[in-house]
Amino acid sequence: MRDYNLKESWNAILSIEDRYLLKAMPKYRFANGEILFWCAHLRGMNINFRTQRGPFTLLS
Repeated sequence: MRDYNLKESWNAILSIEDRYLLKAMPKYRFANGEILFWCAHLRGMNINFRTQRGPFTLLS
């Protein structure tokens, strides 16, 4: 990194604002750049999938 005069190399690809979020793990990146992630919450220990737009559900 020093060879290229860079101070940081991280790029933010999403921001999660949920005070009860216990853990979030990215699982898939769609062609449009949206990210699907698995998350667990402190309240009720709910485990589900979300994108930046909101909850992700499969249509059956």
